[in-house]
Amino acid sequence: MKFNLGLVLLCSVSLTACASKAKQELNWDALRHNIATLSVVAATCLEQKATDSAACVDFAHRYQTNGAQDLKLFSEHLADFLKKDLDAALETTAQTLVIANAVVFVVDAGKPTT
Repeated sequence: MKFNLGLVLLCSVSLTACASKAKQELNWDALRHNIATLSVVAATCLEQKATDSAACVDFAHRYQTNGAQDLKLFSEHLADFLKKDLDAALETTAQTLVIANAVVFVVDAGKPTT
């Protein structure tokens, strides 16, 4: 009897964990806003061409804080986003390219020269 109760409890916990990991509904508008904001900061960083500028420092902080996670979420759900709103998905994809260029710029500038 104890074994069955333990097995039922274990199955309940497992099912609850699986249910909580189910595909969560994303707030596309908030995600797009976050990426658009990061893209503007990234573009400003690239325009200033100085990694120690306020825009590049701000960009690096924003990217490390939530930006990388937002880009990961966007890429993981890109197929859904494309089906939902093609134009918005394409615009956001273009913004991710600006962000990627700024990441390369900041990382490249931080490498020692040989």
